[in-house]
Amino acid sequence: MKKTIVFCSVVLCLSITSITTAHKLTMDHRQAETLAADFFQPFFTALKTGDLKALKSSMSPEMYQRYRVLLEENQEYSRFLRKYYHDTRLSIGNIEVIDDHIDVELILERPHGKAGSVHVKLVHPSAGIDLNDSEMVEYTSDESIKMPEAIDDAAGWQIDR
Repeated sequence: MKKTIVFCSVVLCLSITSITTAHKLTMDHRQAETLAADFFQPFFTALKTGDLKALKSSMSPEMYQRYRVLLEENQEYSRFLRKYYHDTRLSIGNIEVIDDHIDVELILERPHGKAGSVHVKLVHPSAGIDLNDSEMVEYTSDESIKMPEAIDDAAGWQIDR
């Protein structure tokens, strides 16, 4: 009886480990470019209009926690964003699919020739799940488990810097 319990415990642990282990994104460069454009167009608009609600919804939970005080308690932050990004041209530079995220270079071109760039991670809560993994499909066939959203839909992605 003890051996059966130990065996079942080990199998359960291995099953959970295989589910939570991150897998590489199966996305080519063109798909990543399209996804980044679909994601960042509304993000750039939110920066220029100071739409804090849209900015919050585009952040990963970890990133949101880092900026929570600024987003929730700074009464002037929306106005600051509108003023700061008013004449700024925002665009996407290099894009690279790296393991379970997409590295995106954001380029900011300010008036009078000033420019800069920042790299951000575009992540998806379900991106590390391999739907081609037979163990994963078998495990998720249980109706109590919610299948992840399609990772090629920009709506499910978040920024994690």
